[in-house]
Amino acid sequence: MKGWTKHLLRWEVFLLAVLIGEILVFGHLNPRFLRPRVLLGSINDFTSICVVSLFVTFVLVTGGMDIQAGAIVGLASIGMGLLWKDCGLDIWTAAAIAVVAGGLCGALSGFFVAYTGVQPMVVTLGDRSFIQASPSRSRTCRRPNRTKASPAFPAPLPRFRNTASGESCRARC
Repeated sequence: MKGWTKHLLRWEVFLLAVLIGEILVFGHLNPRFLRPRVLLGSINDFTSICVVSLFVTFVLVTGGMDIQAGAIVGLASIGMGLLWKDCGLDIWTAAAIAVVAGGLCGALSGFFVAYTGVQPMVVTLGDRSFIQASPSRSRTCRRPNRTKASPAFPAPLPRFRNTASGESCRARC
């Protein structure tokens, strides 16, 4: 009997019970929540957070604090979009450049933490501010033909119109 109580009083069991309780409560409040499409969509939305948290865990285990992970993901995704749509690069090349850029941001932060003795919280706070400001200033390349489709995504993106002025959202960018 003592062996079972030892296993039932672990944090993992408690977190699993909280998760099951949340699903039951939200399913009772809104029956549409328990539809397989909604549950699988929620898992799909949560996957990117799990991937980012996996790498942040390494920093936390070593005693540091990393608050720039979301900013690096934002920089990589915005950079990939700009390289693909505005500069006309292939989607896979743009994705590879975005991954390398994110890795370089993390390596730069790691260098400052490891070799300058500055606290990780201070380094990542400064890098986060710099990284968040970077995509908004990078409007360097524009290609005139915006309807060219990529082999990875054959259909061009729709043009959304501003209902008040009638201009295209792409025209304003």
